[in-house]
Amino acid sequence: MVWAISQDTSEGKFSKQLQQAIGYKSRAVITFNTTVALGGGVFKEVTESEANGDVSSSQCRWTNCGQTCPSKWLEVKREDPYRKSSKELMLDATGCGGNGVRTFCCPPGKQPFCQWLFHNNGKCSPGCPDRNGEEPMYEVASTSAACNNGKAQVACCRGNTPALDVYRQYKWYGKEHDCAIDVGSKQCGWSPTFNMPLTSSWDGSGAQVCKDSKGKRGTRPLCGDESDPSKPHFTNCEWVDKFNLGLTDIADRSECNGNCPSGKVKVALQVQENMCRKGTLAYCCDVQASFSSGDLDDIDQDDVEALLKAWVKKPTCPNIDVSELSSRSTDTNPSSVREQLASLVRRGAPMSSAVAVQLTMQRIMEHPPNSPLTKKDREMFDRAFSPRWPHVAAAYMAATWNPLKDVMSMALPTVNSMCHMNEEEKAAEDAGTGVGIDEQLICLWKDLEAVDPGLLQDPEDVDSDVEGPTIEDLEEALGEWNWPVRWGIKPRGTGGARPVSATCPDKSKVKFKTEEYINGDNGDALANANQDFSRYGMKDSGDCFDDAVDGNGDKDDDEWVSEHILELQAFRNFIEYSMDVQHSIRRRTTPSGITIKPLFNPSTDNLATCSMWKKDFLDGFKKWTDAGNTETPKKQLYSLLGSKGHSSHMVNCGAKLNSMKARFWKFSDPMSKTKWEAHCSQAKKSHLERAFSEFKLIAGVWNYLNNEDIQDKLVATHKDIAKWLVKFEDLYLKEHPTAKRMHLGDIQWHDFMTEYFQAMLRFSTDWTNMRLKNLRKLWSDRLLQLNRQYQQAASGSRLAAQIQTQSSCSVPHNSRTHQHDTTCVFTTRMDPNLELYRSILHLDITERRQRMQHLPTSECVRVRKIVEREQSAQKLQEKLAGRDLVEMALSDPSEFKDSPLLQNALLGRALTFPDECTMVARVAGKGWFTGEALLSSVACYDQNHEPEIPIDAWKLVYCDLYYIDGSNATLQDIYEERLREEELQTPAAQAREIIRRDVIKLARRNAKWMISGLEQLPDKERVQESWQYKEILHTIWKRVSPAPPAWIQHILDANEEWGFVYYRSREVQRKYGHDWASWWARVLDSQLPDTERNIGDATIFSIHCQGNRSDLMYLSTEDWPTFQANNNLAEDDDFRKQFKKYIQNKGDLLPAGISRSTFIVIPTELIPDSPEWDEDDELDPYWVWAYDADWDSSEEETTFEGETYQGRVKVAYYSLKSWFYGARWEGVSLRDMWLKAQQHPDRLWICYTKHMEERDHEPYI
Repeated sequence: MVWAISQDTSEGKFSKQLQQAIGYKSRAVITFNTTVALGGGVFKEVTESEANGDVSSSQCRWTNCGQTCPSKWLEVKREDPYRKSSKELMLDATGCGGNGVRTFCCPPGKQPFCQWLFHNNGKCSPGCPDRNGEEPMYEVASTSAACNNGKAQVACCRGNTPALDVYRQYKWYGKEHDCAIDVGSKQCGWSPTFNMPLTSSWDGSGAQVCKDSKGKRGTRPLCGDESDPSKPHFTNCEWVDKFNLGLTDIADRSECNGNCPSGKVKVALQVQENMCRKGTLAYCCDVQASFSSGDLDDIDQDDVEALLKAWVKKPTCPNIDVSELSSRSTDTNPSSVREQLASLVRRGAPMSSAVAVQLTMQRIMEHPPNSPLTKKDREMFDRAFSPRWPHVAAAYMAATWNPLKDVMSMALPTVNSMCHMNEEEKAAEDAGTGVGIDEQLICLWKDLEAVDPGLLQDPEDVDSDVEGPTIEDLEEALGEWNWPVRWGIKPRGTGGARPVSATCPDKSKVKFKTEEYINGDNGDALANANQDFSRYGMKDSGDCFDDAVDGNGDKDDDEWVSEHILELQAFRNFIEYSMDVQHSIRRRTTPSGITIKPLFNPSTDNLATCSMWKKDFLDGFKKWTDAGNTETPKKQLYSLLGSKGHSSHMVNCGAKLNSMKARFWKFSDPMSKTKWEAHCSQAKKSHLERAFSEFKLIAGVWNYLNNEDIQDKLVATHKDIAKWLVKFEDLYLKEHPTAKRMHLGDIQWHDFMTEYFQAMLRFSTDWTNMRLKNLRKLWSDRLLQLNRQYQQAASGSRLAAQIQTQSSCSVPHNSRTHQHDTTCVFTTRMDPNLELYRSILHLDITERRQRMQHLPTSECVRVRKIVEREQSAQKLQEKLAGRDLVEMALSDPSEFKDSPLLQNALLGRALTFPDECTMVARVAGKGWFTGEALLSSVACYDQNHEPEIPIDAWKLVYCDLYYIDGSNATLQDIYEERLREEELQTPAAQAREIIRRDVIKLARRNAKWMISGLEQLPDKERVQESWQYKEILHTIWKRVSPAPPAWIQHILDANEEWGFVYYRSREVQRKYGHDWASWWARVLDSQLPDTERNIGDATIFSIHCQGNRSDLMYLSTEDWPTFQANNNLAEDDDFRKQFKKYIQNKGDLLPAGISRSTFIVIPTELIPDSPEWDEDDELDPYWVWAYDADWDSSEEETTFEGETYQGRVKVAYYSLKSWFYGARWEGVSLRDMWLKAQQHPDRLWICYTKHMEERDHEPYI
């Protein structure tokens, strides 16, 4: 059986987690599930329609910005009461960036009734009205234009016209601002009709601000009704940028303009949280409707199956001309093959067994693997073929070839397979594919328990007073031998008291035992005691994505244990937190590589003492007893958490869920590195099932904590502890009147719990994201490997070779200059298809397509490429006008500046974009789609050396992407000639250097470095597995590229966090301190200012790091102390005093890389508080104050043009964690840096990286 890797939840929860880890947005869900082969027996489930009919041209749509309606279409009039004239149209400028407006257009026929609702004189109240049983209105866009209350108007349409049919199938959730789904909720769980997610957007249908029930901004989902596939639905959807639109040859995903490719319909827009650095992202879709097979289902299956079985007994290769197959390109109606079968069977026409097999197999390939239209065909095929070729299942054939149905006739692979069935069987068997598509991933708890027995016990049962290696460290060393020792220490079923040990500032210990609690009888003991008969757990259904948790468990369903809602270790951790000790939660890295950061107590002036916890808490004191307390404070507190006498805050919980929750509270890897590598790290079904079982359990913990009943108990426990701490502290202060108030219950406990839960959530998210990335890379590498194997096999096939088309235009090579001659030599043979295409070039693209629709797609592509080459060559001839390229560049290079055509010709690049893409993919590998993408990756190789780049690709880059496919010379010939010309500095070499763009210069330099290292490698090392070769490239890069600046090398060698201490100015604290995280996020998310000189050259991303940038950025940090301003001191003096005190008290705990000589103050000018602010905006101004911590006002004054140095300097925010840190690390005087800043127009300090010398900088002072 073939099984699916992503049998996801209906709202795509796990897919979305995976998409977040890898930065990818999925296409829309359409009508039914299908699978695409990933190899190794793995099929990725996608959803698609039968693609039976594109009906985009019959549905209303918005034009692109600045465009008018298609010919013969009608502009839709505006009918709302806010219009100024009856002639006004439905227009929208949202996301157009000043490049015109969109017009809502509909095809000829009955027109819809559309309105912009509701303007309300600027106080916009968006939302299409409920019409009380009458025909509803459908939201098709939104705009914030003319609204002054932070909301948007909505475009609403209705009317009995088929042109609105596709909009009737979808509905946006809620109305602004109540239009975002809570995190963790189903995207489309709010409607029984519109229950299938299409997409979600931070800006809804265009310009909306949506918030969830907690007031936090989120995305607005668009949900569809897919109950009737015959109605139009959005399909083949994608978020579109300029590269998708073909507006740039560079695969740069940072530029967007809110438009859609020709033929697609704009559905949504997104400015917030999108991948575009500038502009608006558009969600664009085709519109399709499916149809049923009608009366074709009455084919006599027995007759056809008999012919299939006859052929299997005596297989023959069909005697069919390949050209005939090619001419039968895929019909517009996918059921045409079945009609041929029906026609032959119904009229009793003689039909050979080979024809029956061919038609049946072809029909199967033309539909997705679990299409309802081919269900009977697949079953019939499998019954006939499985006895002889068990691995060549119908689903296997469909999943392999159906994705290619739009680019080639399925007759070709059909005949090829029939002629090579034994080879096909071996290929299917090697891929590990079974016989069908119905088997899903099955995640059973017993499989997870077998590899992780510790899930049946509670990590709290381990004594916490352990010095040296952590439990995970020991487990890494002992592996599977360790678990019986580790988990057999104290069986939880005893409900016994547990030893606890908290560490004091002087390293002494506060040691005690918790209280006994009710446990046992598989949950009955606790249920009888507190009369709570709920059992909270997860069903063992085998569904890998059913992570629901409820309290309806049965006694026989699980191992049930008594669960402390607030884990017992939590209060031990609070004891340490109250003394600002980082021991139990200390800085460490788990064996899986997740960094745990300690919790720092901001109440540094109100800390608890060790003696209070050692003596007063454990033994009690006179005022405590006088108040009527008969138990010690320790006993009373731990009874509240859950004990024999106080069990109301406890519940019965599944053992595995409880154990995983406790791992979070201890910050232990959910699954140890050893177990993951042994049981989840291979491209096997069993490994994937265990991995998803782990993810399911992790999600279950948070679903458990979010359960309403559990939240009620957790909040009640939290409040009881806070109230108890207030009472304890009040009595303690009466006993010790000279002690300072600590605010244990009203401040510290609240701060601790908030930080603790945030840290746990961050830890579980980081671990899950890391493992999802591991899985994605694992299966992607497996897919690439199988694709390579398949391509190698297919290239040797007779029919596969005939599928390939040959270019009929070659570009002769000039051996003197290594440029292209500018004329194409075309074959003289008759080429009627080419002549036809040339004859219709004067027509628009739609008419050209209609004239060429009788030809296969591959033939249309062939003739179009020839004509494009002719046109490019003609344009080049016209530009040259008989002149020599080299002489032009040497005498007047300005002519090349804005002419990519001249640049490419001089560099020897292909004259057409598709030709270059084809060559680059052939030389560099299928993962490279454009030459510019290859250049960009090589130029930025130091920032991200992830790509796998073969040595020939490095040489191709050094040769300026020379078009070797149009030359008689080899790549090595061109490379060696370029080296000679560079050495001799020939006129051609000089000319090329003059006109090269910076990205090409950087890429060539990096390529030259890498080639020298790669040429020393043995051949066998150049053909290593993907990940091994990448490691080799990384090693070579470190050897051949220069070392980074000394300050960066020091950080990397020490592996220490680095950065500054930050303060908010008093004005900033007053205006923004209450919601500082969101205001600071604005600064972090802002765009680089558009200055005369590229400010990106002053950031850390411009500095050479020898391939270690990700490590450097991971170690970057910001430290924000909390203190009470002293208004009796000048602000600057107060900051310096607080900083010195902070360093004195916390210096030993701060990372060594945090500057002790400089601190940063955020001025109010930096904060972008405009109500119209969005992430496309730039900071203006963009500086902060940097203070010299040791400056003394009594020192000799330094002045410049009337300004006096006050121990601080304005620093460009973007230079802080760049050359400014480096300058201070090197001991450069802040006074001297201030003097340099006075020469800047804005009197700020900024330092740029040297061009082409990225490890060095321009002068600091």
